[in-house]
Amino acid sequence: MTAVLLAKISDGSTTYTLKCDRAEHQFQRQPTVSPLPGDASGIPSVLLIDFGMSMETINISGIIDVSASTGTGGAVFPSKQQMETVARTWWVKTTDWVTGSGMPTLQFEPSTSYRGVIKSLSFQYEAAHETFYPFTLQWAVHSEVA
Repeated sequence: MTAVLLAKISDGSTTYTLKCDRAEHQFQRQPTVSPLPGDASGIPSVLLIDFGMSMETINISGIIDVSASTGTGGAVFPSKQQMETVARTWWVKTTDWVTGSGMPTLQFEPSTSYRGVIKSLSFQYEAAHETFYPFTLQWAVHSEVA
């Protein structure tokens, strides 16, 4: 039996459950290293500058069925068309970009949630799989929800 990781994506009014087989959480900092002239001994020095700029992303991949369906506990699994709509429109919701309130959320069980937006969404079309589409979603994290 293959384990399935369930992730919930919500804009506050609509919540979809995604069947994921992989999740990856990345943190990237953007420091700058600059060489400096050496001292009297001839040993070069470096200057490391970090302004605190960073980027946090969550990459998930899994399966989207051709048509939407409902699972146990009332979980709503989106269709390919519904996920395309989510990627195109959820970022235009009323959002406070400073605090993140009003932003869509991505939640993993049991309770870890992240506010942010879909940075990219891709589907694979395979002749051998006509009833579902493998997908990859990249989520740009704004903040973690307490």
